Amino acid sequence: MAFTGPRISGKAITHPKLQEEQLLHVNRCNPDCLPRPSMDQEITEAATVKVSIKDGKMRELKAAMVARSCEDMEPLRMAIERGREVGLERSEIDNAVRILHDLELRTQAVAFTDVPRSDILKLQACSSRDEIVESLKTLMKLKDKDGFRAEVLAEFHFQNFVFCQKQGYGPEKASALLSMMRVLHSQTVVGKKDIEEAKSLLEDLLARHSRQLPPFSVGIFSQEEVASIRDYATRTFLRHFKMFQFIYQQCKDLRIRTIESRVTARVPSLAPLHTDFELNPHEVPQLQEFLRSEASEKVVDSKEEGAGVEAADRRRVPQSAAEAKVAEVMDEVLKNHLGNLESRMARGSTAAIWAEVVIPLCPLHPEPAAEWYRRWDAGSLLISPSEIVRRRIFNVFAVLQLATAGCPQGPSDACDGGASDGAALLQGHRHQRIASPRRLLAMEVNTTRQRGRPRVSKGAFSEVSTGAEFQIDEDGVWNTYFLPGATIIDKRTLEYGINDKYYLMKYDTTDTCKAGNFEMLKLPGKTITATVYLNGAGCGCNVNFFLVAMPASSLGEYGDCYCDANCVGGNCCNEFDLNEMNTHAVQVTNHLCGDLPTHETCDGNGSPVMNFSPNLFGPGNGNTIDTEHPFNYSVQFREVIYSEHNQSNHLVVTATIRQGDKEVTNTMTNAALNGMWIQLASGMVLVFDYWESSDMTWLDGASCQAPESCSGNKAQISNMRITTNA
Repeated sequence: MAFTGPRISGKAITHPKLQEEQLLHVNRCNPDCLPRPSMDQEITEAATVKVSIKDGKMRELKAAMVARSCEDMEPLRMAIERGREVGLERSEIDNAVRILHDLELRTQAVAFTDVPRSDILKLQACSSRDEIVESLKTLMKLKDKDGFRAEVLAEFHFQNFVFCQKQGYGPEKASALLSMMRVLHSQTVVGKKDIEEAKSLLEDLLARHSRQLPPFSVGIFSQEEVASIRDYATRTFLRHFKMFQFIYQQCKDLRIRTIESRVTARVPSLAPLHTDFELNPHEVPQLQEFLRSEASEKVVDSKEEGAGVEAADRRRVPQSAAEAKVAEVMDEVLKNHLGNLESRMARGSTAAIWAEVVIPLCPLHPEPAAEWYRRWDAGSLLISPSEIVRRRIFNVFAVLQLATAGCPQGPSDACDGGASDGAALLQGHRHQRIASPRRLLAMEVNTTRQRGRPRVSKGAFSEVSTGAEFQIDEDGVWNTYFLPGATIIDKRTLEYGINDKYYLMKYDTTDTCKAGNFEMLKLPGKTITATVYLNGAGCGCNVNFFLVAMPASSLGEYGDCYCDANCVGGNCCNEFDLNEMNTHAVQVTNHLCGDLPTHETCDGNGSPVMNFSPNLFGPGNGNTIDTEHPFNYSVQFREVIYSEHNQSNHLVVTATIRQGDKEVTNTMTNAALNGMWIQLASGMVLVFDYWESSDMTWLDGASCQAPESCSGNKAQISNMRITTNA
């Protein structure tokens, strides 16, 4: 009597009852690899292959398969080999091979296959990120593999483990998730599948671990957990799918040898292309012919050894002048590499020499894997390898260009004294240009600031080296996020001044209209802590970091999706000021909005408002906290149930300031703060802001008198931590 097993990929597997003498082989697994206690008893199913013997008799060869986390295809392989030995018809053998291949493509339940329960417990007991990463390298067998790829994979597994910790998964679920993501990576990236196949495999993995249908699936995750895993995999692995594939491509090098040339004629600029910087083929011969006719013959020979750069290196390229004028933007064409790249010709003048630059056209470089993992924004799914390479080459040339940069192209009065009538402009990343420092410091960009002010841009390069990466310690693990455009020191200290505003982002992008770009902080039940150095930011200054329910549903008057309770830019939303401070005062304020985010329903003044009494916080030794020196600042969000009869969540916020052995603290709670609980629990965007006003007496009180003038000294926020309350 036949029975129907569970469906896989829409196909039902049918077979008659098993008879012991017909089983060719049963591969018994180690009980330690069982994913669930309910599967301790061995469960077997048979994949049936009907074959025909030469004498015309029909019989069935049944390959018993152990349907556990360590399911084995070997019995079916043995049946196929046995069939060949007894002389089965080729068509029947081919049919059996197809069945085997179909079974091999299907995912299996993978809990405890890579990381046993004991190792999960050890990982959860690790005290540092490095310790966790090293353990994962051992468990995932990455120790002896290629350096950079192993680092990327270790970071990939580490982020998966952090997700398990954030979700509160036990050993079984954590092991399953780690192995599921490993299978997803190995079968799609290494196996060179496309993204649609990766999505299909992800759904199959989720189905295999959310339904109790042995032997083909086990019910480890609930449907809610499946949804959260799907979302996580989509915004991490699938979002960066192209990047992972790029990492596994063959590496090549671009070598630019020392080139010396002299250009005596004006080189016409080529109009920018409207594509992703793909080369327009008809422009190349025209450019080459022009350079051959106008450039001198003095060119340093540049023989390439294995790089295959063709004539690009030997082209007569005009170079920058020694006296602060840029002669040229290089046009390098790499036809046989990962894509065609180009820079644009501008204007030439006198002679110069460029040293050799070696640029890897693959990600085998010392950049930390964690930065690669989080680097690409929402469009990264569509970024081609050539685009990634183009960006990297642009960064190298930009540094070289800046050393001798003159004034940007344009009217002569754009430069001091009009001495340079249109020196070269380096065009690299879309919408980004490198101009002279003088010009850049004077450029204004339309960026939302507190109270709606634009800010002065420091251009593509500031006087201090900057990096968008900003690390936050979350329950002992330093996670990397981004503050695009900010000045970050050692990845853990933000330095900012008047009219600076930065948003905490998951990715290095300035797109403020997509919710998925932001890191949403959920602080109820947690404490956020940072070291603050006001550096003399006194009367009239407002140094702060706060939470808002970004993004707004539509663009504001400043062209972004910023919103707050004072409706700056025209968009209103809930706001919680973790602090507003200067050397004379500090204040914590809750700004709750009603159902409709309008001026009438948002509490711009705030309730409740918490501040500290005079002499507790201020400049000088006479205050408990001397704001002339750094201090530790923390805000705790504590959920309290007041009685058996009232089980609803109540929020109590406590601000604590410590300096050495001195400490001051204050607490606030009311109905409006309770009303903010849902918004805080669902997640809000962290914003760092610094603004000034001629009347800041509402904050600093009697210590200052209007009109005030902010010193503008740059403040620092460092060593930010978010910890779960005990």
